[in-house]
Amino acid sequence: MFNLEETYEYDAVYLVSLLNFTDRNISDDIRIEMRLIDVKATRTFMNEMRMIYVQLPLMKKTEEECDNELDYWIFILNNMETLDKMPFTDKNPAFVDLIDLATYQNMSEDEQVAYYRSLKRMWDYENKLRSEREYARDTGY
Repeated sequence: MFNLEETYEYDAVYLVSLLNFTDRNISDDIRIEMRLIDVKATRTFMNEMRMIYVQLPLMKKTEEECDNELDYWIFILNNMETLDKMPFTDKNPAFVDLIDLATYQNMSEDEQVAYYRSLKRMWDYENKLRSEREYARDTGY
């Protein structure tokens, strides 16, 4: 039976929008955080839901001037097409994954298929070795 008095715990929900334009009517800040409010009651409707807008063109820092995680991400997103190498890989391992993703996305369809096939062969080989090791361990070989 459904209990109407039962309370629920909500996980926070964030909507992050990366804007390739600016709207100075809203704010001059790079990062804008908004929440839903009950206009009539003039209070926050749901504290667990937030909308974050990042105005990418407002980022004017150079690579050397970036000093926090948000700066790193915005700098990379703004400069991805012109970067010779991925900066900040020592700051966050996700940037290494981003290199791989960008490289894959820049491949032709034939290159992507060939790359995926080579990965599949490697994964199959690793699984075979793992199975053989487990069999040897379990049987005493």
